[in-house]
Amino acid sequence: MRKKDKLKKEEIIEKAREMFSQTPFEGVSMNEIAKSLGVTKPALYYHFKNKEEIYKKAIEESILKFKETISKITEEKKPERMLEEIIERYFSFVLKEKNFIRILFYNFSSPSKKIKKYLKSSRQEFLKEIEKKLKEASFSQNALFLISLINNLALLKNSFSHSEKKKICYQIKNFLLKI
Repeated sequence: MRKKDKLKKEEIIEKAREMFSQTPFEGVSMNEIAKSLGVTKPALYYHFKNKEEIYKKAIEESILKFKETISKITEEKKPERMLEEIIERYFSFVLKEKNFIRILFYNFSSPSKKIKKYLKSSRQEFLKEIEKKLKEASFSQNALFLISLINNLALLKNSFSHSEKKKICYQIKNFLLKI
């Protein structure tokens, strides 16, 4: 098992987020999470009452990170520059939080109505944040289109150079301004 260092909640959440991004909620057990961290199940239960709590915490924390990221965009800029910054920040966020994006947008085959409802609600909360910023940038297109485009690009490739990322964001912005 694991060395005597203390297991942190953040480690559990990060490992669970990774596992849930590859397997639907029901396909991941507390035992598997514990095993992948090199700890016992009681060590997980010390921090969380059940798998659902871990799952929800993994999603909630990523949504909070996203809100912090996007809240830094101010309305003081010209709409075109604001749109560019929304795209850049969202693209950077997706590249860092691929596991979260996979859970939220691609991994919803859970038979549990409770989990499906939670995912749907989380997706709506996430989309509202982007839609709000897009409206501030005087951009009225569907946020889901923008998100889908960036998600698919980011998930296709493991990493992008700074110049590739800049070029992609610039092209997306110009494309969106033309439609």
